[in-house]
Amino acid sequence: MSKWAWFAAGVVVAFAAGILVHHFHLRSPIATDANGSAESHPRPAEFLYLDTQRVAAYLAQLDGGIAKSERLTETLTRNAEAKVSAGEFQVGASAQRQNFVEREVTPTAAASYFRLFSELNQNDDLPEVSVDQLNDFMQLDEGSFVRFSSRDLRTPIYANSYLVVRQAGTLAALFPAIGTGESRRALVRSEREDARNYAHQVGPNPRIVFALTPKDPGDESIKFLLPMHYRQITDERSLIKDGGGRFTVVGKVVRVFGKSDEERRHSAYIDSPTRETWTKPLERVPVPLLSRSSRRCEPTAPAVGAGKAVQSDPATSGGDEDPTLRSCVESRLNEQTEIPDGGAVILPVAIYK
Repeated sequence: MSKWAWFAAGVVVAFAAGILVHHFHLRSPIATDANGSAESHPRPAEFLYLDTQRVAAYLAQLDGGIAKSERLTETLTRNAEAKVSAGEFQVGASAQRQNFVEREVTPTAAASYFRLFSELNQNDDLPEVSVDQLNDFMQLDEGSFVRFSSRDLRTPIYANSYLVVRQAGTLAALFPAIGTGESRRALVRSEREDARNYAHQVGPNPRIVFALTPKDPGDESIKFLLPMHYRQITDERSLIKDGGGRFTVVGKVVRVFGKSDEERRHSAYIDSPTRETWTKPLERVPVPLLSRSSRRCEPTAPAVGAGKAVQSDPATSGGDEDPTLRSCVESRLNEQTEIPDGGAVILPVAIYK
């Protein structure tokens, strides 16, 4: 081999080494898939409700515990090759190298949920059902996970007064300090303080039940109850006002009630913890707060087995309120926490879109 051939070979080797340095030290070593992401992730969700404690508990049972952090290892493979002709000789250089990169990540609540969702889905433990069909639930064992969609997830009437007090900005909007007179400002301060005292009586994290009634076949005696807790419900009012659109619901069915062949003397199920939480406070909710937050309450005819509406106490109801409004809200508390005949109780794990 001539000295020029050897020189060319040296140039090729140096060039190839330069390629390797460029690829391995000047570029990010995180490998990506065909879509440009390191892993396949679901579309980010907007949660109306996410029960982080249940997600953690279920994952712990499936995986034997939940780590505070996880290490993700990714592999990067690079190939470099260069050739040059030198007379009768072909001089070339090639190299292959792998880099292993570790990242430490802390699972978020949403990431943990989608991990649970993926595991349940892969094991066929997450059947899709319809809340318009009681038979879908009758075929399931109690304790089964389910997934369904609904456009009828509306804030319970009895919780409206509480929500407007606890959520940022709404209390000031309901009781604006209009005018500059001291008597007016004093009245507004008093009304706001009464509203806060009412919320304090209900408690910092009350139980709230969302009730779904099938629209087909339109039988009011069939209900699906979804008990939740306030702190895990979103503060984004657009998601809960007037139903908020179509949501995906994932939960665990804990009670199923088939329609009885005979008229029941008693309801199939009453969510007593929710009634016990709200009954006494609703009897004393301040008149201005009640009238401004629940003015659209419309009483409905009681279904078979429905409890009698709680009557207001004239001594505590105030003298200038609509006497039917408080009674309507109390009646809706009974209605929205009761399964008169057939239905199911579903512990929601996540509600999102």
